[in-house]
Amino acid sequence: MTSSHETPRASYGLSLQGYSLEHIAERLHTSDDRISQMIAKYQRQLPAATAKPWWHGLSSSTRILLEELGLHSHDDVEQAYQEGAFTQGHPNLLRGLSERTLRQITSWLDQPNANAVITKTAECPLTLTLNAECAHHLEWLSRAAHITPTVLVEKLINEGVRRRYGSQD
Repeated sequence: MTSSHETPRASYGLSLQGYSLEHIAERLHTSDDRISQMIAKYQRQLPAATAKPWWHGLSSSTRILLEELGLHSHDDVEQAYQEGAFTQGHPNLLRGLSERTLRQITSWLDQPNANAVITKTAECPLTLTLNAECAHHLEWLSRAAHITPTVLVEKLINEGVRRRYGSQD
């Protein structure tokens, strides 16, 4: 059993690992609503000083150039990238970016976003259409892990999100 002063931190940590509020509440012997309140309170108490600036990992000259081009957040840069603004020959190419700067930006975008917050906001039904071989592998993996296929898919999705956006604990 977790002590009362550790419960908010434990709740927050478990939520980052992808556990449902129901599972956390059962594990910590309290209600779903109380867990939700503790997680929200713990998130508010996290020191803002630990947050890195959106440009963390970029050179100052690249950051200044991006801001001069109107890109003021990781999301702005990622959206511009997805729209082709960093692709040579694309009509939306941002002028003034050298090859070295473009490589730095694309490498930076491949890294997890240091300020991304992963939260589990709601359960979402998902329908997967699998061919027989994939269905067989899913069934085999779920049996080997002693969990249902649904839980296995949820864990795989959560792990993918964690790898993309980085751990927040």
